[in-house]
Amino acid sequence: VVGIGRAIRPDAPIPFPVGAVHFEDYTMMRGLPMDFPDDPVARQVSDQWMLGPALMPCPVCEYKARNREVYFPAGKRFDFYTEEPVASGKTLCVDAPYGQIPLYVRAGSILPLGPDMEWSDEKAADPLELRIYPGADADFCLYEDDGVSYGYEKGAFAVIPIHWDDASHTLTVDAREGSFPGMLGTRTFLLRVAGTDGTATLTYDGRSVSIRL
Repeated sequence: VVGIGRAIRPDAPIPFPVGAVHFEDYTMMRGLPMDFPDDPVARQVSDQWMLGPALMPCPVCEYKARNREVYFPAGKRFDFYTEEPVASGKTLCVDAPYGQIPLYVRAGSILPLGPDMEWSDEKAADPLELRIYPGADADFCLYEDDGVSYGYEKGAFAVIPIHWDDASHTLTVDAREGSFPGMLGTRTFLLRVAGTDGTATLTYDGRSVSIRL
């Protein structure tokens, strides 16, 4: 399993699903009131939710509908498909073409995008794209285990803390913590800042490294 989880040390970055569900009792899918309890509009929205800290899916429930109204709570977001920024605090009618639900990503997020896989150990999740959504600093932990056993319950897992400094446009991939049988000793990260065309390639061997994008 490749996901985002809590690092071993207590001051590690805030986690995202997969490892965090087990280690931190994290809630992967949350209605907007859970993340925006003081927003009276968000408290009335029943057909949008948060998936981890970064993603806001907005499914289309009306038959043959090709658009829908989406409420954008406080905080800058990007359209996942176009990577255009979206204003916050507004309700907008957005396109929803067949086969593509509206999906938005919070600024200050690092989103892992791996190769297509049909089962957890079909192949190594490498290379792995880290797509950075600028506009705020971001902290993220890449969590890995063997994907087929309960070894993680006995400490057989690894985490890689990652930090994005928005002011300097610098990504720091910290030293890996932990290990498990079959773990990739070296992996390739494809790095891209959302809204830009360039992609940088980073070969990571478990030691801390920084790169300016």
